[in-house]
Amino acid sequence: MNDTKREENLIKSVIRSLYNFGAYAALTRRSTGQALAYLLVFSLLCAVIAAVPLTREINATLIEAGRSFSSGFPDFTFTPNGFKVKGALPVISAEDQNFIWVFDPSGKTDKSILDGYQKGVYLSNEGVLYKKSVYETRQYSLDSIREYAPITKHDVERWISYHWVLTAFIVFFFLAFSVAAKIFSALIVSLLGLFACALTKRRAAFDLLFRLAMYALTLPIIIKTAAAAAKIDIPWFFVIYYGIALFYLYRGIATIPPLSSNSADTVRPV
Repeated sequence: MNDTKREENLIKSVIRSLYNFGAYAALTRRSTGQALAYLLVFSLLCAVIAAVPLTREINATLIEAGRSFSSGFPDFTFTPNGFKVKGALPVISAEDQNFIWVFDPSGKTDKSILDGYQKGVYLSNEGVLYKKSVYETRQYSLDSIREYAPITKHDVERWISYHWVLTAFIVFFFLAFSVAAKIFSALIVSLLGLFACALTKRRAAFDLLFRLAMYALTLPIIIKTAAAAAKIDIPWFFVIYYGIALFYLYRGIATIPPLSSNSADTVRPV
């Protein structure tokens, strides 16, 4: 019963801190473990919300890629010596100047076909060229999959049919990365808070700043989640993100009475 009550009080304190900076006085009395548990649970919840449209988009993209592969690719077999293709080559897909996809084991084209596009993929017997940008092109060898040859088009279609496995892996990585990124953000906000306290000649212990930073990220995380769910791109959002968090952190620190000038200790929670 007491644990439930403390949990309710924590949630109420966090909600109240969004509009009443005096709530940070109560939050300073909570342990680092409680603050960390709050950030982990809250950031995971928000990441799940943001992952819903992402999951749908990834799944739809993989399904469409599978359809395009089935209808647009000729029948082929990948052997240790390269591709054996039944059908016309090369296969080129280029809807605009931003991206081109080329499949040409025949050698009728070369990698220069990517030059007129910002991004592109060129697949041949020599390997895969991935033009990530006009400044960066990566090359991948096919040697690692030659031991699994022969691989047919039907095999690839069967693998693509399990697109939900890849979707689940991507979403899991997204959730894990999102939660870890929030903890890292709290560390950054804490360091910025130390700098701000130094400029204003206010003393605060790093462990206190770290705890309050985890609560100060509440509103920025909410805004970021809402923007992701609504697919709204906010320019320079990281400035807004850390600016809001640092504002809440500093106002929270300001609610704690400063120590007397003859004290050697830093500001710590009661």
